[in-house]
Amino acid sequence: MGTSKPRSTPSGGPWTKVKRRITNSLGGGGGGGGNAESIVEGTIDAADGFSGYVRTGGGGAMAGAISGVGGFAEAVAVGGVDEALANLALDELKGHSAFEVIGTISEKITEGVEGVFAEQLRQAFRDAVLEAAAIQDDMTYDNLDVSLQAFMDEKGVEGFVELFLNNFVFYYLWALIEEHVQNKSENKEDYTAISSAVQGVCRSEVNDLIEEMKSRNLFDRVDWFGEEGQKLSRNIATTLERRLKNLSTGDE
Repeated sequence: MGTSKPRSTPSGGPWTKVKRRITNSLGGGGGGGGNAESIVEGTIDAADGFSGYVRTGGGGAMAGAISGVGGFAEAVAVGGVDEALANLALDELKGHSAFEVIGTISEKITEGVEGVFAEQLRQAFRDAVLEAAAIQDDMTYDNLDVSLQAFMDEKGVEGFVELFLNNFVFYYLWALIEEHVQNKSENKEDYTAISSAVQGVCRSEVNDLIEEMKSRNLFDRVDWFGEEGQKLSRNIATTLERRLKNLSTGDE
């Protein structure tokens, strides 16, 4: 999710240690990925986790988005994109281009969220849909419908939630440190190495959490928009935050 002019990396306090870890990683040989876990852990800690988005407003914006993503995926698994649109009161989008459908749904499931955080959630959803559907150049409604249903049949709702979280956690963390990585990288290879390593840590932690929850049957017969789904979404958000804050100790 790199840009030519990223957000400024915060300064002072715990961010000093985060920046030092990044600089040391880039200057330590072997590319920029050597300290990826400590960088992720330091960044999420310095940012105070997901900055209150986990805990406020009855579970927070992050938990609300997870609930929306899970509800969308469950509807697709049951009745295709038609069913998902009906559940979201977006029936007027039936037959429209995949691009329009994906964009509008991303806004719907993040209603009430503002600023950079909202855009990160929306982008995470849009990219998860495109990855799951693998529609590439064929952005028709029918192709979106068939491809997403095939993904749900193979990976399940939890597989789509995992894709979304993979994207969001990386986008959230990377936006906080990208500027410093750019400033300290001597070349594109260093920048790419540390970006890939951080993304790898995020994906690994998300995958481990989803697999653990699957083993406990927590995804079975969940009403994602009901009380049970809200509770599960809060559990995912808070547990993931805790895991990332304790990477060096392995504690949860």
